[in-house]
Amino acid sequence: MTVVVVAQDNPESHFWSTLLSILAPNFSVVSTENKKLITPPADGDLLLCDARSVSDLRCDTAVILYKDVVRLKTKIHAAREAVAVVDARKQELLTCVSETGLNAITCGLSTRDTITLSSIDVDSAVVNLQRSMSCFDGRVLEPQEIPLKLEGPVDNFALMAASAVYLLTGRKKQLANTLITN
Repeated sequence: MTVVVVAQDNPESHFWSTLLSILAPNFSVVSTENKKLITPPADGDLLLCDARSVSDLRCDTAVILYKDVVRLKTKIHAAREAVAVVDARKQELLTCVSETGLNAITCGLSTRDTITLSSIDVDSAVVNLQRSMSCFDGRVLEPQEIPLKLEGPVDNFALMAASAVYLLTGRKKQLANTLITN
């Protein structure tokens, strides 16, 4: 099971529900609510939790989505790998993540970012992987563009962060075939 930890100031924000709506069509998602950890079902493949929900996580792989500067108190024990996905628009966030020692994937609209959007409209977007990236299963994804179908406007960072989760878990085809709702 991959654990996705959301580090943000306001866990009740629209960001959380947008992530859930993008991930739920192709993952068996278990999420935490109101600081309670819901025991994942045996067949669950993704645990989505607020950084303040749990203090100790043991998992195979982990993705920490840094939306805001939040000093993680959660101890993450990833048997194979843990990766930070960072909103690159916030310099103080990049500094915070660099202190963790985690490998980082930056998301933003700059040519320096690993994941960006080469276009976005009301009903479509193109996610651009601008440099090679390793999936948790060891496969390497080369730079590429992934066209997406949208059903209305969506938060750019939520879209890029959820795309990173799909790519890290080796589900690029499912991402490309999902109608993203908000």
